[in-house]
Amino acid sequence: MGISQTIGLLGKKPVMRFFGKKGKEPKSVFREKGFPFAYPQNLDWLRAPLKRQARFSIQKGRYEVIVYDQPGRWMTDDQMNMLYFQLLAISSDAIDALPRYGFFTQKREAFANRIFAVVHDNACQQAVGYTAMVYLPFKHGEKIRPIIHLGLTMIRKSYRGHRLQTPLFQKIFLLAMLNQLRFSFTMTNIAASPAGIGATSDYFVDVFPNYKRTVQKTKFHQDVAEQILAGYRGEFGCSRHAVFDPETFVVYGSNQAKGGGAAEFIKDDPVSRYREESCNEFCRNHLDFQAGDEMFQVGKVDFFQSSWASRKSKRNLKPSAVLQNKSFTRNAQMEIQ
Repeated sequence: MGISQTIGLLGKKPVMRFFGKKGKEPKSVFREKGFPFAYPQNLDWLRAPLKRQARFSIQKGRYEVIVYDQPGRWMTDDQMNMLYFQLLAISSDAIDALPRYGFFTQKREAFANRIFAVVHDNACQQAVGYTAMVYLPFKHGEKIRPIIHLGLTMIRKSYRGHRLQTPLFQKIFLLAMLNQLRFSFTMTNIAASPAGIGATSDYFVDVFPNYKRTVQKTKFHQDVAEQILAGYRGEFGCSRHAVFDPETFVVYGSNQAKGGGAAEFIKDDPVSRYREESCNEFCRNHLDFQAGDEMFQVGKVDFFQSSWASRKSKRNLKPSAVLQNKSFTRNAQMEIQ
């Protein structure tokens, strides 16, 4: 797909914003007077990266995963534009309508509290997928600690079924843990997709809600959900008018366009089902997909426990249960193969 076609898919964003009159040379989206850019918010709660980026070879060298931690704090304008257009091209190939929150707003500050993992096909020198997660501050007692919101994962349509999503998640958490000097994070997720809700339940620790109903809600689960939804809905495209149910953790009308919801993700019947039918039924019973309902999940990613959960889940996976129709998710929909 040509870059002009990619930009054209933005719809309301005129192509001339990025291109000169001849329509050939991309202009800088992130052009500020002077450098480094002065981030407008206080990020004292988030450690600046010790290692800004890391490269990982996967699948016997066929692919390379590059992880960028908080690039809005250290990348030059040219580097930012290169990363942005890679993400944009992948997203435009993966979905029909692009969301209008997060880094799609084209603001450098949206890249300052995010971590990205981009996978490249070495055979054709092309970026083919990514996951983008968000660091958010959570006040627990007198301390403010970073949590990770699972965010967006997108894979080009022609690369579905290539076992790329799981290594993206593995590598992105490795760099996040290194840079924040910790072996675990509190994590959050918001989703309507049974595949996303199911994978979050199975691959992370102490997750509530959980389709297996094996985890009891605690005050900590509720504190995290209420605090994040009170202050940071714009970071993950949740409508300001959406209503949070503290008993079920359903966010009614989360994706409604009114109030800033990600209406692009509203579907009558989500394609991305989970391999466990009990999860699909759990989601049908709790969510009105057409109304834009989503489920907010709170749990933990732990270097040791999450690795064990991943190995256990793979051993239990039947070949017939693998879904080949995944292309994107705004949550933790993993490609478990």
